[in-house]
Amino acid sequence: MKHTWVEPAPTHFTSKMDGSKEQRLSTLTRHIIGSSEYASPPQLPACAEPWGSIDMPASDVRMGRWIACSDTPIAQLSRGDIPAVVIRNVLSREECTSVLTALGNEDLYPRDFVPYLSMENRPTVLKEGRESGWVDLAGQHERFDIGTSLGNLGSNPGKFFGEARTMLTKVLAAVPKNPITTLYDALSILSGGRTVSTAEERSGEWAGCQYGVGIFRSHLPNFGYSPHIDSVRYREKRTGYDVYKHSTQLGGIVLLQAPDQIPSTGSNTPGYISPDTRRYHDAILYQAPCTNPAVASFIERETDYRPNGAYLQIRAKNFREFAIQEQLNSCKISLQPGDMYFFKADSIHEIPAFGGDKARMNLATFIGFDEEHDKPISVWS
Repeated sequence: MKHTWVEPAPTHFTSKMDGSKEQRLSTLTRHIIGSSEYASPPQLPACAEPWGSIDMPASDVRMGRWIACSDTPIAQLSRGDIPAVVIRNVLSREECTSVLTALGNEDLYPRDFVPYLSMENRPTVLKEGRESGWVDLAGQHERFDIGTSLGNLGSNPGKFFGEARTMLTKVLAAVPKNPITTLYDALSILSGGRTVSTAEERSGEWAGCQYGVGIFRSHLPNFGYSPHIDSVRYREKRTGYDVYKHSTQLGGIVLLQAPDQIPSTGSNTPGYISPDTRRYHDAILYQAPCTNPAVASFIERETDYRPNGAYLQIRAKNFREFAIQEQLNSCKISLQPGDMYFFKADSIHEIPAFGGDKARMNLATFIGFDEEHDKPISVWS
């Protein structure tokens, strides 16, 4: 039996608009950078060698230069030719604050999370606070989520699709600049004008049900994410979901609150080994796609699993040795509030631990991409 919803679904976030590809891109570019003058912009600066990101300000109208280009930044990213596409200042600090205070004013933070917020990002009215949303590790709060996650709830599709219909649409409708639509629009521009929309089941029992549009994820100090991949196809093997069909999984992040940017040993995470205790980074990306035979074999040998058989993480110490042996290229990503970046999630990456008193707060999404020209792009959390 198919499951359908009686209530009208919330806004289905999409970048698709009427008119030609050029007209749509003009509108998208204007939404992100306040100008539609995308025609014939100058060439982007060359990527750093040997494996460097495309890194540009949002104010640069050159984001629209891929209208008729088959080898777009997102296509390059999907192949692993570049580690990331970083766009600076997509949101102003004031716009980031408006998002975080809106979430708080809707009573979406637990009371014990509020101290991890900067003073300017705290709710103006402190209410009861949520009792749910915490994710624990080793008996301690590791992070806090607002929104639904296929990674957390994929084994329970009824709960997953039910929670995908969250309060996020209502909350974000009131902010000056919606980070979710901003991310979707940027993704469309960087892929040469492809349609970008929230993933939806097309057939089967859950046909017509929409995935989460994105998730607000807050990481706490002194926890780190060891080397890992994120992939519905290659890690979680969720064959029952439509997003399994995408050949490549990317990730998209908008930083809303930066932590104190103090490097940490990550002592709260069992088995974690800090990649760099001298400098803070938001992420470290490796040129190690899980489809590479040597990488796939290593992941198979060196992955720890939870007692229920679920994937946990790659053994950090052994990965460091493997990275040296294979001479893997790497790229360190450092962000400020309002910065956005896209990366290849099904390639090995890690999230270093940090110290201080503040949480690192992101809008996070996954992205299903296929190389075929003009094939729509799916986004989910």
